[in-house]
Amino acid sequence: MRKYFLALILPTILVLSGCSLTGGSGTSNTSGNFWKSADGGKIWEVKNKISEKAFVPDADILSMAVNPQDADNILFGTAKNGIYKTTDGGENWEAVNFQSEKVYGLAMDPCDPRTIYASGVWQKRGKIFKSADQGTTWEEIYTSVSGGTLIISLLMSDKNPDVLYVSTSNKQLLQTLDGGRTWKNLFLASSPVVKMALDYQDENLLYFNTLNGEVFKSKDGGKTMEQISQKSLFAWNMGGGGIRLVETDPRNRGWVYAGGKIGIILSKNSGETWEKIEVLNNPESFPVSALAINPFNSEEFIYGSAQASFKTEDGGKTWTTAQFNTAKTVNLIRYDRQDAQNVFIGLSKINY
Repeated sequence: MRKYFLALILPTILVLSGCSLTGGSGTSNTSGNFWKSADGGKIWEVKNKISEKAFVPDADILSMAVNPQDADNILFGTAKNGIYKTTDGGENWEAVNFQSEKVYGLAMDPCDPRTIYASGVWQKRGKIFKSADQGTTWEEIYTSVSGGTLIISLLMSDKNPDVLYVSTSNKQLLQTLDGGRTWKNLFLASSPVVKMALDYQDENLLYFNTLNGEVFKSKDGGKTMEQISQKSLFAWNMGGGGIRLVETDPRNRGWVYAGGKIGIILSKNSGETWEKIEVLNNPESFPVSALAINPFNSEEFIYGSAQASFKTEDGGKTWTTAQFNTAKTVNLIRYDRQDAQNVFIGLSKINY
């Protein structure tokens, strides 16, 4: 395996810093793409400082990894500017040495945050890299078969960080059980797998959705697959783009959410039956693009749609809102797994 040592040249962009965004009618003119809330998603503040005179470039955030043991350690991957990391919860950022500018997937070992995985495009091919020193050096652990094939999504098991799932633009779902030393093909879908989620209570329970709106689950760590969108879910599935994401509840085994043009639906029995959660906006016009569930309270979750976030504390009966003055979409939402008052959002023009 090859090792790479390449420093990113940082463009310096001077922007306003420290503006806050409040729920309801609050606004901001700041163009940052990484936002943090310290009050559970009511007030948002852009976090993009590198130094007193330099800021993170206005780049689309495609991927994000938050250390589940210490949310001060965060990585995000961009469409044009590689990877950035913070060790103080977003107050200060620095560029990570990484040769690929476009970074579709990121994962951080929860037991050893020095070990990180990143998928990107290098020499026109989708590749996966691993670092054991927080991104100072990298080794290539996977390459796609030809140019134009992308590594779309990267998912790590919290309970066994040597287990990773990877999806490609040529419809494959892959798995490694040894931290990327060897790989095996699990599944060939009818369209690319765009989102994946593992059950927090049962690492063998895997869910994923495809670009054309199909949803699958595996109860045995990827050995066998079952299409659960053929069950009662089909009543809300609106075809391609109808389902854009899947997420699991951190507290309850078998609780899985799906979102997109359908709004949000929830299954409490691993996809056998589903119930609809009434979202606040019209998802047919502005689909649900991101979703995160409070790790301590299943009644509380936040979803993103277009340039706004929506929070419920009663399981979707009522909502509060916050807006982002930007042309970009709320693409990623992550809770701090130790302190749910801390929530992070990434914005992007690119959303599957």
